[in-house]
Amino acid sequence: MWDNTNKWIFLHPKKCAGSSIEIILRKHFVNTKEEPKGSQHWNLDSIIPCLSNPLDNYFIFSVARNPWDRMVSMYYHSIKHENVKDEFSLKYIQRIGAVRFPLKYHLDNSRVDFIIQFQNLEEGVKHVMNKLNVYNYELPPHNHDTDRPKKSYRDFYNEETKNYIAEKFAWDIEKFGYKF
Repeated sequence: MWDNTNKWIFLHPKKCAGSSIEIILRKHFVNTKEEPKGSQHWNLDSIIPCLSNPLDNYFIFSVARNPWDRMVSMYYHSIKHENVKDEFSLKYIQRIGAVRFPLKYHLDNSRVDFIIQFQNLEEGVKHVMNKLNVYNYELPPHNHDTDRPKKSYRDFYNEETKNYIAEKFAWDIEKFGYKF
């Protein structure tokens, strides 16, 4: 998502509360772009051809989330919205193509000015909104009505699935210091 008039770009990784942030952005910026259809989760290289100003003129921001927590969130999203019946397992993680979702896709080799940490979402969103001169906003809930149980993501993993995510998301884990 980007705005050529106000010169900002939001890089939106899946299952990182990005939809909640997009709601705020759409409400406060009428020139927000998310075109062509399906560009919601594009990386910076895909957005650059759509910009009408030099890249250095844009404030670029994104969101990061612990990959083990993201995969559980993705699992419950799949159950609710894609009618997935699988158990949370290595087979499920491999079937959904978890390797397509590392934050590295959005943030590696990108000139990102600020990364909101999911675990400090309100504080990070406040920083970004202040930078964009938006002071009167409400952060919408980011649960997407998935019926996810109120228990730790750690409870969903065994050694095999834990290690698989650690391997596939090694860049994310190292870059942001995530721990299982």
